[in-house]
Amino acid sequence: MMTRAAIIAARGDPFANMLIADSFKKVWRDEVDMLYVAVSSWLDGKVKAFLKDVVFNDPKIKLFFFDGLSQGGDHEPFLVEQGKEDNLVMLEDDVVIFKKGSIDDAFKKIETGKYDLLGQVSGAIDPFVLEKVRNIYSTETLGPAFRFFKRKDWEKTDKVYTSFSLLPGKYYKEIRSDVPSVATMDTGLWNSVQMISLKLKVLDIKEYRATEITPGCPWTHVNALTSWSNHRFFNPETMDFVGKMVDPKAKSIEFFRAEARSSGSIYGKNTASTKEWSEKEICRLMSWVTIAMRKYWDSLAPIDEYRQAYKKGYDFFIKESEAPSLLLEKYVKENGAYLTW
Repeated sequence: MMTRAAIIAARGDPFANMLIADSFKKVWRDEVDMLYVAVSSWLDGKVKAFLKDVVFNDPKIKLFFFDGLSQGGDHEPFLVEQGKEDNLVMLEDDVVIFKKGSIDDAFKKIETGKYDLLGQVSGAIDPFVLEKVRNIYSTETLGPAFRFFKRKDWEKTDKVYTSFSLLPGKYYKEIRSDVPSVATMDTGLWNSVQMISLKLKVLDIKEYRATEITPGCPWTHVNALTSWSNHRFFNPETMDFVGKMVDPKAKSIEFFRAEARSSGSIYGKNTASTKEWSEKEICRLMSWVTIAMRKYWDSLAPIDEYRQAYKKGYDFFIKESEAPSLLLEKYVKENGAYLTW
């Protein structure tokens, strides 16, 4: 019988991580043999201990810590190497599984031989490269939120999962060409091109972003559930609070703030950037932050200083983004209904 593993590289946000872990334990735990989790964070030992002893405390979970705020794709290859399971799924840390059997169904599509590679279509790739993939392989490139694949196919790639750039003057066999200029692509996209070039049978699976959730959908890609957590770390309302909980290895609050800003968070530059988002988009995304905070508030009592700082940052963000409270509560109610556990 084929074995299965799930891979998640997460930020050290206990509220978001509680939602991820709760979904695993209560919905899809029996559908994989092991879950490998990497948590990257500058938060101190007390918060990390809470993650280890409470949040990710499960015989089926192997947990690893890394200092700093990682970029997407930094730790996934490491996690793949920690096991020997035949088939794997990489999930981003803002994916929430609603429906029992959904992970099992996806794995079975590979195990039966009907498909070799499952993922959600993503166009976050240089247009020249995307056109080559479409013309040569008659398929689309795949993003990193959901990626089901065989270990044996992974082993045939460069095992690079970060964002990637192809350089002019070099021939790339995967696209049977060089590139006219530097060709950049998002997390996991080059790895998907390499797998597709193996002439695998590929299936697009819908990710159901926070703005696309419909009744009966098996999961959602919240898209920013954990990225938001970087924002509160360096806004003026919460820095003094969170600063008390930063690991000494961070050297200084200024160092920590600079690293958070460079982390790639969609909220990471400043609050003003959210003005470019519609009220509906902000409220849909922040509804999931609100749901996680309210659902697990009591659970985080052992790290009370952290949760109080989190709430202060949350209130600051809601105020600065001018998110309408009635619209936010509407989405909190609608999306919260999907959490049936």
